[in-house]
Amino acid sequence: MSPRLPLLAAALAGGLSLPAAALAQDAVRLPEVVIYAHQVAAPASHVASAVTVITAQEIAQRHLTTVADALRTVPGVSITQSGGPGTLTEVRMRGAENNHLLVLVDDVPVNDADTGALDFADLSLADVERIEVIRGPQSGIYGAGAHSGVIAIVTKSGRGLRKPAIDGYVDGGTRGTADYALNLRGSAGRVYGALGISGTRTDGFNVSRHGWEEDPSRAFTTSAKLGMDVTDALNVEGMLRYTRRFTQTDSADFTTGRATDAGGNWNDVNRDQALIGRIAATFKALDGHLVQTAALSGYGHDYRNDGIFGPYTNRSRRFIASHKITYWRDTPWLGGARQTFSLLADHAVETYADSYIPGVTYRRDRTGLAGEWLIDFRSGLSLSAALREDWNSDFADATTWRLTAVQRLPHDLRLHASIGRGVTDPTFDEQFGRFYAARFVGNPDLRPESSIGWDAGIGKGFFDNRLTVDATWFAARFTDKIAASYIPCPFNPALTCTREINLPGISPRQGIELTLSATPVDWLTLTGSYTYTLAQDATGLEEIRVPRHAGHVGATVRFADGKGHASVGVDLGGTRADVFYPLSGAQRVFLPASAVVDASLSYDIRPDLTVYLRGMNLLNARVQNVYSYYGPGTVVLAGLRMHVN
Repeated sequence: MSPRLPLLAAALAGGLSLPAAALAQDAVRLPEVVIYAHQVAAPASHVASAVTVITAQEIAQRHLTTVADALRTVPGVSITQSGGPGTLTEVRMRGAENNHLLVLVDDVPVNDADTGALDFADLSLADVERIEVIRGPQSGIYGAGAHSGVIAIVTKSGRGLRKPAIDGYVDGGTRGTADYALNLRGSAGRVYGALGISGTRTDGFNVSRHGWEEDPSRAFTTSAKLGMDVTDALNVEGMLRYTRRFTQTDSADFTTGRATDAGGNWNDVNRDQALIGRIAATFKALDGHLVQTAALSGYGHDYRNDGIFGPYTNRSRRFIASHKITYWRDTPWLGGARQTFSLLADHAVETYADSYIPGVTYRRDRTGLAGEWLIDFRSGLSLSAALREDWNSDFADATTWRLTAVQRLPHDLRLHASIGRGVTDPTFDEQFGRFYAARFVGNPDLRPESSIGWDAGIGKGFFDNRLTVDATWFAARFTDKIAASYIPCPFNPALTCTREINLPGISPRQGIELTLSATPVDWLTLTGSYTYTLAQDATGLEEIRVPRHAGHVGATVRFADGKGHASVGVDLGGTRADVFYPLSGAQRVFLPASAVVDASLSYDIRPDLTVYLRGMNLLNARVQNVYSYYGPGTVVLAGLRMHVN
């Protein structure tokens, strides 16, 4: 079980924006809770960080199948996809790099040890209960990697269900596209569990600007979770999740730097599989005032690429042991304020090996100690302070921290602010990579990147919260930012190779995030978000693949006494810089703005069965957010979704 007890268990069992079936279990509604913004779960109104929560109900109503699809509406988040479904899908937050963002699945970090980032392609939503997106530096809680923010994914458990539940869907449509999923969960006495499978396949598109060949992909995911309340005070829970993927894509021509499949000779075939697991024991004492959680987790990723230069493989592993203690109490002598204290110790071991240097396995260790203090005053003021120290085997030790404050005022008005220091360690690729075919040379002398980042905002609800708005201003100043430099290739000085270095000076980011949600009438919901981001390196150049302007507008209509739903959304992306690498050296380009229209229509033909249509990129926009790779065109799917409880 997650260490964020008892509030997490109450939130999930209590139906916080959960699917209708979960709400039908006669559970008591509670104020919305945010689980991962602190070391303990907290009411959303007490959280100062900029947070977006995506629930299973929203996922089902929009008939989404991947985490990347769900994230496209989140302010401050930029998604780039190197072609069609299954191809490399990167997520950036507030103008930072993709490896500055920590991704958790049921408390397990799933960023690859080799790149420090997660490829979000085909990351399934089939068993997901909720997604929390916390923006801004979170290293003071989570350590290196939580530099620009955290995306935390919580999967379904079956805990607290009075009857077994079965969820699933199947759909198919154009481009040979098909998706399926089945999730079983329930509880019996003190034991509970969940088991799920999901998959997707497509014939794909021609993603290259040059050539004509379509690029197919397939993915399969299975997951299991089993837990037991051994006593009223002791819970033990374990989980496993396995993913296998196959994707065909197009290589970049090493003479022009452009993707091509001309003549069918430039195909890359990528195969990878990942396994994550965790077992945790949570013990409560002193009437729930003291909570301890001890956990072991593991993550393994195996990757193989068969391209024009022959096969390449790599293997990365991560093992983490942790122990967290949380204690809370009310303090009448301080105006009745509630104080919460958390202390976390963890130890991580990472290893990495690839086929470029056979027989060599790199390893590094990290030990961390973190503490957090929260205080909630009856006046509506909530404060927090977090401090963390990490002792690293390969880098200088790092001290990170975070401070937050939120003031709740009458008339649904909130003022919120946070500031913190973020850190990102160099990746194994950046340190030791020897990708001679791609003309990349590692640099073992790299230092960790760091930044001081802050945000401040105001949120307001109108008309009994039928209209809510929030505006947040953010900024960060990066030092020792890791960026590409160019040197003569060791194996052929006539060619230019890429080598990462720590840039001198300050690399700034700043911007604004705006969100709006309105329900003018019971049958209509309108949403909108807009982000302005100016991200530059120390020389003043704009960071690649980060649009200055991005946004999303959407509308959902409910009809036929709530049995029917129709929704439409438009993703808007402004121009963005990118770089490609012909023989003549790096070339900088700007990619055009884009607008992508998605829509869905569904009807509950029975309480347990829904028929739906989903259309993606209905206007067949030619989206290019990675140079020379086009995103997917129009896809229309028809399907059935069921829920039996």
